[in-house]
Amino acid sequence: VATAWPSGCLAESQRVKIAVVANPLPTITLSSSLDMCQGDVNSLLSYTNIANDPTRYSIAWSGSPVGFVDVNDAPLPLNNITLTIPASASAGTYTGILRVKNITTSCESEGIAFSIIVHPKPNVPNLEIITNSQY
Repeated sequence: VATAWPSGCLAESQRVKIAVVANPLPTITLSSSLDMCQGDVNSLLSYTNIANDPTRYSIAWSGSPVGFVDVNDAPLPLNNITLTIPASASAGTYTGILRVKNITTSCESEGIAFSIIVHPKPNVPNLEIITNSQY
């Protein structure tokens, strides 16, 4: 570090070598988009290809859909993340951004987008039972 005084004198500190370690970012690969029926409240988001020891995850829902709750720094379960979907969620596509984190290095992945498609429940069918007294 060098400093210049108003008088014009220069002062320089002793040079010291420092080592910088660039830790790799933790990563996972998510399954494709999820499909579920309106009224269902849980869905499993599966993942594979774990790299660089992710131990925590966070989810931010895009557009702040009503009833959807962001997840912040939760422990990363093995193989599947259970997503809680509000029972009142309308039919449609909902997008979240998932990030995984290695708590030892404090490194966090880039955001990984995923989608949940909530399908409308079909109408209840009208059934008419006709009895035939001949049988």
